[in-house]
Amino acid sequence: MVLKMEILELIGRNKELFSYDLKQYEKELFQIVSTSSFLVLGGAGSIGQAVTKEIFKRNPKKLHVVDISENNMVELVRDIRSSFGYIDGDFATFANLAIETSICFERLFTNISMILLLAPIIFSGFAALSVLTQKYFLVPFSIDC
Repeated sequence: MVLKMEILELIGRNKELFSYDLKQYEKELFQIVSTSSFLVLGGAGSIGQAVTKEIFKRNPKKLHVVDISENNMVELVRDIRSSFGYIDGDFATFANLAIETSICFERLFTNISMILLLAPIIFSGFAALSVLTQKYFLVPFSIDC
């Protein structure tokens, strides 16, 4: 608790932003996540890892994570396995994946209900992205520093 307060003080806050909402809606959040399939693009970076872990601990039907950094991906999997263990659903990671065409992309990630786009730079061609925005619920993240 002391460390948490030190971090909050450091960033100029006296309480966590989402702790109340997460506590209040945990049952609904768990229900939605546990019945959904996710594709996290850029999932091994700092924000991607945090998002992936939040999804993982709510036991999704499918969680596929893509990132260009194989080392970060290994660390993510190691951390998830030691912290949360395993899920009933399909958990798979893909590192150094060059997605050339939308056909390849759709074949690789079928039956996905939500795509979290944390690092769009991983695409060597953006044609796949335009096809996906028409078919899937895309959630792009942008962080202003």
